[in-house]
Amino acid sequence: MNKKAFVGDIVALGAIIFVVVMFIMISHSILKDFQEGSGDTLIDTDTAKQINQSGFRAITALDNAVIFMIIALFLFAVISSFFIRTHPVVFVGAIGALIIAVILAVIFSNVYDEVADAGSFSDFESDYTNIPFVLNNFPLFVLIMGALIILAIYAKERFT
Repeated sequence: MNKKAFVGDIVALGAIIFVVVMFIMISHSILKDFQEGSGDTLIDTDTAKQINQSGFRAITALDNAVIFMIIALFLFAVISSFFIRTHPVVFVGAIGALIIAVILAVIFSNVYDEVADAGSFSDFESDYTNIPFVLNNFPLFVLIMGALIILAIYAKERFT
C-alpha cells in the first residue's frame, strides 16, 4: 500500500469531477421537472414549497462544493506527489501521461457541452456559474494541475 500520486492520477481526478458534475446536472433536471410537473397540486402546500426550496438550495450549493472539491483533490495530489522519489528518465512518461490527461479533459469538456446543450439540461448554465466555467475550461485546468504535479515531483532537492 505504498502508492503515491502521479500525473496519471489527474485522469482519475478528472473522471471524478466529471461524474460529480453529471450527478449535479441530473439532480437539477429532476428537481426542475418535479417543480414544473407538479403544477399547482403539490406546490400549494407549505411542506411542498419548503421541500422545493431546500432542494434547490442544496443543489445550488453544490456549485461551490465542486470548486472546493477540485482544490482539495488538487492540493492532495500535489502534496503527495512531492514525496515521490523518481528517476529523471520517468519525466518523459510523465509528459506522455499529461498529454493523455489533457486529451481526456478535452473529451470530458466536449461531452459536457453536448449534455448541457440538450433539451432538459439547457437551463443548467443559467442557474450555475462555477461548474460551467470549470468544465468549459477543463483542459486548461488539467494542464495546469498536471504541470504543477510534475513540478512537485521533479523540482525538489536530491539528498542522496
